[in-house]
Amino acid sequence: MLLLALAILGGPAGRRVVRALAAAVAAGLVMYGVLSTGEPSAGGGARAEWPAPAGTGAPGPRRPAAKAPAATTPAKAAAGTPVAVAAQWYAQRKGLPASRVRPLQVDRVDRDTVRVLVLVTKHGGRMDSAVVTVRRAGSGWVVRNP
Repeated sequence: MLLLALAILGGPAGRRVVRALAAAVAAGLVMYGVLSTGEPSAGGGARAEWPAPAGTGAPGPRRPAAKAPAATTPAKAAAGTPVAVAAQWYAQRKGLPASRVRPLQVDRVDRDTVRVLVLVTKHGGRMDSAVVTVRRAGSGWVVRNP
């Protein structure tokens, strides 16, 4: 059986098979390299903030800070990061809880403008996506979508 396989690989058909396998492996390595060096996620590797005990400058216990309540006015929403502002604005616009909106990608248009791609999980498992444009306004961010 092994001699038969070696005889087939030694002929012209065998050389074509070996070349095809080598090309497939090379293509796989190229695709792995391209896909493993993609853009960072919209979360940007943000870490949870650790609250300090009252009255001290020392770091607090190793637990995440409580999340701020959802902002109900645009003025309050403008104080966060552009990703958070876009996700919160879209959740309010569609009447969904903020937990159903997830930012996927950030595209910085210029120094003061950012586009955020958000993914929304609607009722019944249906998914929808949208691009939300956010601009810097003073010390915060404001949504510029129509």
